[in-house]
Amino acid sequence: MAETGEPLVRGSHLKEDLEALAALGADVEARVRLRLRAESVAAIEEATRIEYLPLAHNIAMADAVFAEAGEGGSRLWGKSSLLASIGGVFRPLFEGLTALFNPAPTLLFKYIPKGWAVTYRECGEFVVDQPRVGTTLLRGRGLASEMLRPAFLFAVCGTFEAAFALSRYEGTVRCLSTGRNGPDVEWLVDWRRL
Repeated sequence: MAETGEPLVRGSHLKEDLEALAALGADVEARVRLRLRAESVAAIEEATRIEYLPLAHNIAMADAVFAEAGEGGSRLWGKSSLLASIGGVFRPLFEGLTALFNPAPTLLFKYIPKGWAVTYRECGEFVVDQPRVGTTLLRGRGLASEMLRPAFLFAVCGTFEAAFALSRYEGTVRCLSTGRNGPDVEWLVDWRRL
């Protein structure tokens, strides 16, 4: 276990991130894995799902995906990772929501603060606002400095885009700030029913 105060990420999320590399295609996945340190991959694979590991593992993976697949690949990877987590720890929550009705993305986004708090430690918090119908503003406050890299921020865009795969809505996710304003970052999501 890492020291208190150090940015940490839950082992289950890192395992899902590794699994989500497959969404990039075999060739890109192989190149991404070559960029990762063997010790880092081993630490992730050997960790329990509830264990917290240093955030550096998550950031290294995001950097490797971005280097090999660019912004589009980072978004796809982030989306695939969240969908993998729904198949795991968050499955009961989302199955219950989607079984009852076709939720608008804003309802799904309301779970982001809780999901973030379960996944990350010492990595800030999320606030969700809906300034108008069809628009959601997600604010990451006090994010760990390592998270302010474009590679990570684009992957988070993809995480939010997963809401469209879980509903009958479509939309766009834009990162409005890329860490230039300190540890606070905003994402604007515009969406509409298909």
